[in-house]
Amino acid sequence: MPKPSPRAPFLSSIILAVSVFAALTLAAPALAAQDTGRILYLSGGMEFSPDAFIAGKKAREASPGQAKRIQHEILDSKLFASSAEYAQAIRKAAQDSKLSVIILNPAAKGSAAAFLSLKEARPELRCVAINPQEDDLLIEAAADLIISSDVVSRAYRLARIAKQFGLTRMIFLPGNSGFSSDADRRFQAVLSAACLDFGLEYLAKPAKSETASFLQEEGAKGKSLLWASSLPPALALSQYLKAGNYLIESPAPSLQPDFSALLSIGAVNDREDYPKLLKRFEKAAIDSGFAGRIGTWIYPEAYALGSGVLSFLQKPAGKKITSASMREALEEIGKFCPGTKPQLSQKIDAVSGLRAKNHYYFRQDSYILGRGFFSVPPQDIPGKYQLLAY
Repeated sequence: MPKPSPRAPFLSSIILAVSVFAALTLAAPALAAQDTGRILYLSGGMEFSPDAFIAGKKAREASPGQAKRIQHEILDSKLFASSAEYAQAIRKAAQDSKLSVIILNPAAKGSAAAFLSLKEARPELRCVAINPQEDDLLIEAAADLIISSDVVSRAYRLARIAKQFGLTRMIFLPGNSGFSSDADRRFQAVLSAACLDFGLEYLAKPAKSETASFLQEEGAKGKSLLWASSLPPALALSQYLKAGNYLIESPAPSLQPDFSALLSIGAVNDREDYPKLLKRFEKAAIDSGFAGRIGTWIYPEAYALGSGVLSFLQKPAGKKITSASMREALEEIGKFCPGTKPQLSQKIDAVSGLRAKNHYYFRQDSYILGRGFFSVPPQDIPGKYQLLAY
């Protein structure tokens, strides 16, 4: 009988290995489709955080086949006032063992504690904070991804708008801006420095002064731009604008909350159709005589970021959040705020000058009703503003 070739077992092994590899390769798409993980998106309700709520609602409606994958849970507005109760609610909502991503929009105080607690049990869980109210170092130590408002570019842009429009003063009304305390201090530092550089007088309301009377007194002098941490009553704001002054952006710029009372626009049935809202508000601004002097964002930050991040993290499963992948994240975000030139940039620490690995600043162009977009390219913002002490 002929002896078996010594190469036969070796060839058999090769054939077996190739067959297994081919089988796994063909099965890979199916495995990837199954191994998707679930995304938990937490927001307030329509009355508390409408634009964040709309982002979650639309994401589920747009992907009916993935309804089980995207879980949108609504937190009681009372929870946002207590960091301990808020953190407890997050931990309770995130008990699903198939959960792979948790997104908080907005991320109130208590987010960092909840993230750290969840990651202690499940290190692989990806935690995302949108517009966090925690101090930067705290949330940066706990989250995989943070996206917050670009307070540096926004403050600089306000001063530049005032200068370009021929104004001479910036009026600042302090209060609860909704920013984290770090972001609020940084915004004020950049705004006051930019005003100085542009030759603008920077006037902050004294702590004991009554807002309406202060605004009326200073507004009567004209030629000023208002930044208000909390917008004043519609009557006071109307009188201020009629005196020839301007209001461009609020801390959370959005047509509906910013200008409904000022422009006497009642309940809106098409709250989720932002371009349609713009047409209605722009006409009202023109009819009221405020065209060219009031501005905001067409697509609110909470909606654009909530929608974009949900879309970005749905595909593919297990995607790593890196500076390279954030380019794709920006593409997804841009789909939900078309025409506004959205930008994402790594947050730069003012003390060290280092870029945060997991914290990104978001901005889009302001839209001035009756006038159009006002754009300031990122490269036109002097780098020194990133390093201002605050």
